[in-house]
Amino acid sequence: MKKVFFIGLLLISALSARAQEFSYEANMESRAALMYNGEDLSYKTQQVQTNFYASYGEHLSMRIRTRMYNWSKGANFFDASDYFEFYYSPDENWTFAAGKGDNRFGSFEYDQRPINFYYLSEFSNNVGAFRWCASAERQAGNLGRIGVQVAQSMYATDLIGYNLYLHRFTDKWSAMWSLSAHEYEKDSYMGMVAIGDEYNFGKFKLRLDAIDRFISIDDLADWTISARATWVPTDRLQIAFEYAKDVNNTEFRDAMVAKGSDINQYQFRAEYYPFKENRNIRLHACGAIRQGQTAPDIFSSSTIPVEFSSTSAQVGISWRIIKLHNRNYLK
Repeated sequence: MKKVFFIGLLLISALSARAQEFSYEANMESRAALMYNGEDLSYKTQQVQTNFYASYGEHLSMRIRTRMYNWSKGANFFDASDYFEFYYSPDENWTFAAGKGDNRFGSFEYDQRPINFYYLSEFSNNVGAFRWCASAERQAGNLGRIGVQVAQSMYATDLIGYNLYLHRFTDKWSAMWSLSAHEYEKDSYMGMVAIGDEYNFGKFKLRLDAIDRFISIDDLADWTISARATWVPTDRLQIAFEYAKDVNNTEFRDAMVAKGSDINQYQFRAEYYPFKENRNIRLHACGAIRQGQTAPDIFSSSTIPVEFSSTSAQVGISWRIIKLHNRNYLK
């Protein structure tokens, strides 16, 4: 399969000779921060990733996003890449995709770009987000885009998962909803329902996410919720408060949220763009408190929960370097 995508990449590259039809953009993003974990103060480069976008004509396009710090630690190019995906849109209503991309379950908290999050819920932090997959989606009028996807399971790459999803993005209300079934072992499936809504009231935004994981339809004891309220007083400053809760009161040894878990996370963030005409540099300050209980580890047979509490904070900078382009793909 990987050879097929290498061939596809070479074909799209070869088409660059027809510059009037071939568009591309390549950039690098990074984030560094001074971090405090409740005991020690340290400096860390948190993100270094490259992005490549390309299209040929109106119907063919591709996307590659590679996390360079994973590649530098010995991962091969495909394992270090979140996206290596090709898209074909025969018309404005249909899009077909194949390659490595996001597993299209979950909602807004799960779907954030790495450069844009600082702390995640237990589920989003542990889930197998990027897998080899294939999908087909159609524009369903004002309802949004409805799609189906077959992908490697979020539990293991040798298992399979199925996602049915709706994505709707407008100025006032956006939605990311999905219904999924993923193998956690051969021929045994974990079901999942995810509902995410985001409301834009001008200078105030509200995001609400809920994910329920179940083996049987009456099993509603393994779930994650999160909410974020964002205030945007100026074009250069935004301040947000976020809450997330992960619960697993089942006997299932979920690799995402350990059995016996009841975890609360409270998060604050402030982001500032110091240059009025430049959105490629961003300063941030944020902190989080995590507390609750969980099993000693994900696969522990212990039934005695472990209480914990932690505090962390950081201040830092994110930047993006436009390396080369003949069309602006970035929003």
